[in-house]
Amino acid sequence: MAGEEISVDSYSLTDYEKKRIGSSLKRLREDRGVSQEQLSRILNCSKQYISDVERGRFGLSLKKVLLISEAYDVPCDVLLYGDPEKYRKDDDRVRVMKLVDGLNSDQVSAVVDLIRASIKVSS
Repeated sequence: MAGEEISVDSYSLTDYEKKRIGSSLKRLREDRGVSQEQLSRILNCSKQYISDVERGRFGLSLKKVLLISEAYDVPCDVLLYGDPEKYRKDDDRVRVMKLVDGLNSDQVSAVVDLIRASIKVSS
Protein backbone atom coordinates (compact mmCIF):
# COMPACT_ATOMS: atom_id res chain seq x y z
CA MET A 1 0.00 0.00 0.00
CA ALA A 2 1.19 3.51 -0.77
CA GLY A 3 2.96 5.23 2.10
CA GLU A 4 3.08 2.05 4.18
CA GLU A 5 6.45 1.39 5.74
CA ILE A 6 7.90 -2.01 4.85
CA SER A 7 9.53 -3.68 7.81
CA VAL A 8 12.49 -5.99 7.72
CA ASP A 9 10.40 -8.01 10.18
CA SER A 10 7.89 -8.55 7.35
CA TYR A 11 10.39 -10.91 5.77
CA SER A 12 10.38 -13.22 8.79
CA LEU A 13 13.84 -12.61 10.13
CA THR A 14 15.18 -15.36 12.31
CA ASP A 15 16.04 -14.60 15.91
CA TYR A 16 19.71 -14.91 14.93
CA GLU A 17 19.31 -12.27 12.20
CA LYS A 18 17.50 -9.89 14.56
CA LYS A 19 20.27 -10.30 17.13
CA ARG A 20 22.97 -9.76 14.50
CA ILE A 21 21.30 -6.55 13.30
CA GLY A 22 20.78 -5.41 16.88
CA SER A 23 24.39 -6.11 17.76
CA SER A 24 25.58 -4.20 14.68
CA LEU A 25 23.36 -1.25 15.55
CA LYS A 26 24.65 -1.15 19.12
CA ARG A 27 28.28 -1.38 17.98
CA LEU A 28 27.81 1.41 15.44
CA ARG A 29 25.95 3.59 17.92
CA GLU A 30 28.53 3.14 20.66
CA ASP A 31 31.47 3.59 18.24
CA ARG A 32 29.97 6.91 17.24
CA GLY A 33 29.39 7.95 20.87
CA VAL A 34 25.63 8.22 20.39
CA SER A 35 23.18 7.39 23.19
CA GLN A 36 20.01 5.37 22.65
CA GLU A 37 18.06 8.53 23.40
CA GLN A 38 19.92 10.51 20.71
CA LEU A 39 19.41 7.74 18.16
CA SER A 40 15.72 7.54 19.05
CA ARG A 41 15.37 11.22 18.18
CA ILE A 42 17.10 10.69 14.83
CA LEU A 43 14.80 7.77 14.02
CA ASN A 44 11.68 9.33 15.53
CA CYS A 45 11.00 6.39 17.83
CA SER A 46 11.25 5.54 21.51
CA LYS A 47 14.43 4.76 23.41
CA GLN A 48 12.77 1.47 24.40
CA TYR A 49 12.39 0.56 20.72
CA ILE A 50 16.14 1.13 20.17
CA SER A 51 16.87 -1.05 23.20
CA ASP A 52 14.56 -3.78 21.90
CA VAL A 53 16.19 -3.72 18.45
CA GLU A 54 19.67 -3.85 19.97
CA ARG A 55 18.65 -6.88 22.05
CA GLY A 56 17.24 -8.61 18.97
CA ARG A 57 13.60 -8.44 19.97
CA PHE A 58 12.57 -6.47 16.86
CA GLY A 59 13.89 -5.86 13.37
CA LEU A 60 14.08 -2.45 11.71
CA SER A 61 11.97 -0.94 8.96
CA LEU A 62 13.82 -0.39 5.71
CA LYS A 63 13.31 3.34 6.22
CA LYS A 64 15.08 3.17 9.58
CA VAL A 65 17.92 1.10 8.09
CA LEU A 66 18.41 3.85 5.49
CA LEU A 67 18.26 6.62 8.11
CA ILE A 68 20.88 4.85 10.25
CA SER A 69 23.06 4.27 7.21
CA GLU A 70 22.93 7.98 6.36
CA ALA A 71 23.38 9.15 9.96
CA TYR A 72 26.45 6.95 10.51
CA ASP A 73 27.76 7.27 6.96
CA VAL A 74 28.05 3.50 6.48
CA PRO A 75 26.57 1.18 3.87
CA CYS A 76 23.34 -0.59 4.84
CA ASP A 77 25.08 -3.97 4.67
CA VAL A 78 27.23 -3.02 7.66
CA LEU A 79 24.08 -2.75 9.72
CA LEU A 80 22.39 -5.80 8.22
CA TYR A 81 25.38 -8.15 8.04
CA GLY A 82 27.60 -6.74 10.75
CA ASP A 83 31.14 -6.45 9.42
CA PRO A 84 32.72 -3.99 11.86
CA GLU A 85 36.29 -4.38 10.59
CA LYS A 86 35.17 -3.58 7.05
CA TYR A 87 33.27 -0.47 8.07
CA ARG A 88 36.13 0.77 10.24
CA LYS A 89 38.57 0.38 7.35
CA ASP A 90 36.09 1.87 4.90
CA ASP A 91 35.38 4.70 7.32
CA ASP A 92 39.08 5.61 7.36
CA ARG A 93 39.26 5.38 3.57
CA VAL A 94 36.19 7.57 3.19
CA ARG A 95 37.67 10.16 5.54
CA VAL A 96 40.90 10.23 3.53
CA MET A 97 38.99 10.52 0.25
CA LYS A 98 36.89 13.36 1.64
CA LEU A 99 40.05 15.17 2.76
CA VAL A 100 41.69 14.74 -0.65
CA ASP A 101 38.57 15.62 -2.61
CA GLY A 102 38.87 19.14 -3.96
CA LEU A 103 42.64 19.35 -3.68
CA ASN A 104 44.60 20.30 -6.76
CA SER A 105 46.97 17.77 -8.37
CA ASP A 106 50.06 19.16 -6.59
CA GLN A 107 48.34 18.85 -3.23
CA VAL A 108 47.18 15.30 -4.00
CA SER A 109 50.76 14.37 -4.96
CA ALA A 110 52.02 15.79 -1.67
CA VAL A 111 49.44 13.75 0.27
CA VAL A 112 50.41 10.58 -1.63
CA ASP A 113 54.09 11.25 -0.85
CA LEU A 114 53.28 11.68 2.85
CA ILE A 115 51.31 8.44 2.93
CA ARG A 116 54.08 6.53 1.17
CA ALA A 117 56.69 7.96 3.54
CA SER A 118 54.51 7.05 6.53
CA ILE A 119 54.08 3.47 5.29
CA LYS A 120 57.85 3.06 4.81
CA VAL A 121 58.55 4.38 8.32
CA SER A 122 56.08 2.03 9.97
CA SER A 123 57.26 -1.08 8.03
